[in-house]
Amino acid sequence: MPVDFRVTLRNDIASLGYAILNAVEVESVLEIAQMLGRVTVDPRSPEPMRRISPQHLSIAEPNTLSSRYGDGPFPFHTDVAHWCEPAEYLILYCENPGSGDRPTYLIDSRDWPCPPTLRQAFTTEVWKAGLLYPRLCTLAVESEGRLRIRYDAACVRPVGKRSKRLEEEVQILVAESKRRTIHWKAGMLVVLDNRRILHARGVAKMPDPDRVLIRILVGGMA
Repeated sequence: MPVDFRVTLRNDIASLGYAILNAVEVESVLEIAQMLGRVTVDPRSPEPMRRISPQHLSIAEPNTLSSRYGDGPFPFHTDVAHWCEPAEYLILYCENPGSGDRPTYLIDSRDWPCPPTLRQAFTTEVWKAGLLYPRLCTLAVESEGRLRIRYDAACVRPVGKRSKRLEEEVQILVAESKRRTIHWKAGMLVVLDNRRILHARGVAKMPDPDRVLIRILVGGMA
């Protein structure tokens, strides 16, 4: 890839929290991911490029969003929030947008009003991440003056009264956040700063098992 392309990609991610590329060939997707860092895999699905489609509850893998929500919408979350260190980047590539015109929504955690007391709560209150092998964590860490978020209500849960209060505040922040809507087209590639941007799956206009996105994770540690 040309050097100026790499610079533009990184600049977009740094300023917006995401980058959108169109008319990308599937053969280039892994190369683009590797430009951003080390490609990592979920131990449950060890392929670096994982094809994902809406699945009915009856066939969904256990302990996945599909096993909780089936082929319906998904709530806002950080991908692999249960990892020891969630992935740095999430890459989604559209092979087939599907029959249902199902969107993806993005919200930027940097838009949240975050006074000092709330900022401190994000980095000190204790949560439990993971289901089978839970570990203690905070909802955010601070890096270069910015909060790096991990949030997934299904697998990152408060463990006390103070973190429970923080959960309620985060739910309000998420509900009141401005959304960016992604309307998928074949060949579209979206790169998310996974610890800044929360994403959600929208409602389909009709059943869309033909919707196929490729997911790639960059960085982090399971």
